[in-house]
Parts: sequence; structure tokens; C-alpha cells
Amino acid sequence: MILPLWAVVWFPGWWWLLLIPANYLLDSLVLGLCLRKKISDYKSFVLKNSWLTCVYGFTSDFAGAAFILGAFLILQIDGIAAHYIITAIGVVISAFFIWLFNAKASSLPQKIGKENANKVGIWLAVFTAPYLFLLPIYFS
Repeated sequence: MILPLWAVVWFPGWWWLLLIPANYLLDSLVLGLCLRKKISDYKSFVLKNSWLTCVYGFTSDFAGAAFILGAFLILQIDGIAAHYIITAIGVVISAFFIWLFNAKASSLPQKIGKENANKVGIWLAVFTAPYLFLLPIYFS
């Protein structure tokens, strides 16, 4: 996902006009590439279901962001290394939920089978995880 955590805090307005289409395109691309050999009419399936994949991605990103924010508020840690570790854990949590939502809760298991849905969920988790959470605000 293309969603740096600091962008939510510092640019809540116009920033979303760029993030939502960029995330939708990225999710559609990854979903289409994963399904092109598994479903004969993959283009129509991607067009019908990529919006839900995008919603799952944003929901997953907010779950990871909530963990990061909660950990920073509760632990009140110092040191850049500890901040990166907590943020990396938040990225992994987001990736886990991306996989969970797409491999288990979506219509993929009924369409392509559980094993293939699991593989597609893993690819979506790897390629759409919010790695930009790791980008410090002073690099912006």
C-alpha cells in the first residue's frame, strides 16, 4: 500500500486524492498478475473485486498503524532502532491482515480454491504491505 503513516497525520485532506487511486491501481495490478493464469475471465473478476481488495488493504494498514500508535503511546520508548522495530512489526501486522482478508474473507477461495487464494493473499501481502510506514517524517 502506498500509505505513509505520517501522511495521515500531516496531510489528511488532499493527500487522499492521490493515495486512494494509487492504492487501487497497485492492488488491481497485483491481483490481475496473480489471477491471470488461474481464472479465464480474470479481467472481469479483477474489475469487480479490486475495490474490495483496496478496502481490505486500507483496513489492514489502519490496523498496523493502530498498533504502532498504541505501542508508541504505551511504551514511550526512546531510540531510533526501537522505533524502527515497532514500525516494522506494524508493517508485518498490516501484511498479515492483508493476507487474512484476501485469502480467507474474500471471494477468492470460492473462485480459485483455498490453496490458490492463499498464494494470491501472500503475493498481495508482500507487494502491497505499507512499507512507507518505515519512511521517517523528516525525509518528506
